[in-house]
Amino acid sequence: AVDTTAGFSEAGAYILQLEASDGDLSDSDTVAITVNAAGLAPFAEEGGTVVMEAENFDTNDTRSDATGWWLESTDYAGYVGDGHMEAPGGGTETWADAAELTYEIDFSTAGTYYIWVRRYADKKQENTAFVGLDGTQIGGIFDDEEANYDQWYWKQHSTAVYVSAAQHTFNLRRREPQYGVDRIILTDDSGYTPSGNGPAESSRE
Repeated sequence: AVDTTAGFSEAGAYILQLEASDGDLSDSDTVAITVNAAGLAPFAEEGGTVVMEAENFDTNDTRSDATGWWLESTDYAGYVGDGHMEAPGGGTETWADAAELTYEIDFSTAGTYYIWVRRYADKKQENTAFVGLDGTQIGGIFDDEEANYDQWYWKQHSTAVYVSAAQHTFNLRRREPQYGVDRIILTDDSGYTPSGNGPAESSRE
């Protein structure tokens, strides 16, 4: 069993070891995970919009991705805030196995939300990721646009998602390496297009 009530007193990288035994047989496994400091409240959606800096994640989990977790970086100039997140490793991953960042969000406004990501694809061949809600993938591959690479660019996901008024977890998972993410916006305004750096980051309640 894992005690999830204790929390983490400091942000950083942790190794979680799981052990199971029925008295005769036993097994164990380990997983790498990084977390932000305990006590952070969810991001607060207000007026149908929530804005998050990518580096202000709640968890950073390698899951089954042997290449490791997402890295906070300053490699791609022009980011907002303290830095940006950069996908690890080489080759491609699947939604089921990929390293994941999570963001807790308290939605007070139910509705259909459109997803925007301020992303950096350093080359045409490394321009994809996955997004999801509460562990379920939203649509297909995110991005895969060969134009507007080697720069920060606001990219909208081709699939919108219905969100109920409750706390939900937004999932960002890697597909290709070196894919940079600076900011994430979820909005119920179908006509909205962010410009420049986008609006200020939402508060944590």
